[in-house]
Amino acid sequence: MESYCQKIISSPFLWNIQPSPWECLSAGLTSAVLSLGLRFPALHDITRQAIDNYLDNVLGFSEQEFQDSDVLNLASTVASFMGFLESAASFAHFWTAPERLDLITIAKQILSEKFLISVETAFSTIRNAHDKHLRSWKRYSRHYAASGRPLGSMSLQRGFMRLLLSSTSIMLVSDATTLLTTDILDVLMSETLHLKKSEFTTNEVETVESLTQVAAEEMALIEDGADYVQLGTAWQQKLAFSVKAFALASYCNCVLLKESTADTGLLMKWLDSTIQDSVQMADETLAGVVLKVMAILSQGDPGLAASLSRTLPRFIVRNSPSQSIVGVAAKCLAFVLQFLSQDVIITTLYTLGNVLSSGIPERALHTGSLRDRLLPYDQQTTGSAISLALNSDEEKNHVYGSVIEAVVGVAKTCKDEKVGSHHYQCP
Repeated sequence: MESYCQKIISSPFLWNIQPSPWECLSAGLTSAVLSLGLRFPALHDITRQAIDNYLDNVLGFSEQEFQDSDVLNLASTVASFMGFLESAASFAHFWTAPERLDLITIAKQILSEKFLISVETAFSTIRNAHDKHLRSWKRYSRHYAASGRPLGSMSLQRGFMRLLLSSTSIMLVSDATTLLTTDILDVLMSETLHLKKSEFTTNEVETVESLTQVAAEEMALIEDGADYVQLGTAWQQKLAFSVKAFALASYCNCVLLKESTADTGLLMKWLDSTIQDSVQMADETLAGVVLKVMAILSQGDPGLAASLSRTLPRFIVRNSPSQSIVGVAAKCLAFVLQFLSQDVIITTLYTLGNVLSSGIPERALHTGSLRDRLLPYDQQTTGSAISLALNSDEEKNHVYGSVIEAVVGVAKTCKDEKVGSHHYQCP
């Protein structure tokens, strides 16, 4: 309960404790205590009280007026709370639905605008200071930055949004242990779903509505700060994109919960604006979430599925900046095609095949009739084409590799002999 304010004297023996002793201490204690509470039901209430006491202590600390002399205490508290959030997200199934809402509410109170401004000020002071008593924290700050989690308000927001994602995911999945090893979006796209089928209680319905509102508010904050993020460092952008990815996935969970007041149209608006931004879609975490969420939503929307069957091939050829994102896009395309007719599947394969058969991939992916798509590209004279600027053999090879991965992924997922035979006939 006092791990956030432990006085740990700087020592070479602590240098191997990465990224900092305070985060490791709070993360380890939180995991251990919650594990005991889960394994021994008789200890559940005591465990929950210990967690509540820790949160009350951190909340009280966050509400005080900070002076320049509080920099070290503020830094250790931030590191401690980051560790707590990570462990709490992994053990979200410890709490009941209303208890998770209380947890989210307190965490949101701690991360007030006033506190986050103080956090930014403190770590700016640490980075620019030359005082001996801040030397160890300058080293910790470099370690955090090197690991892709620069200390500051955005790292706290990331931990909070991961907790929100876990809290909404646990309401969808019947087997909580599944989420320890598998991402919720992958679970929703898997062949063997583990979704809850029982009716929600009144308290659970109220919890879903409240979590939906939290996710929407966080997305609004992210969108409002988009211009600021563009001016930040590469690591700050990456953190911001991670926060946005967790927020989108959380809101997607809320949409899938029937008791939710989540607006599918609003979610699609966020997704559309993101997928049109090449900078955001270059981030593997955010791009993966956007593509998967769109594919999941298409499961209950034939119109969206048909639209994605045309949009995803274009994204794979035109916009995919890395093979990792290509792999996700190919998986999503195969998932979407499951909800469409065999003709659409075969047409999509031939459309992608046109890219491979043409010596001019930048003019392939013709739109038109199925008969037109079956012809080699050079025999086609009508229809609109995607315009690409491929300036080197390396770029062409990237496109070819992307298309091949997409074609093979679709053919494997469909598990249809007719589709497979058409696939292998593709030039």
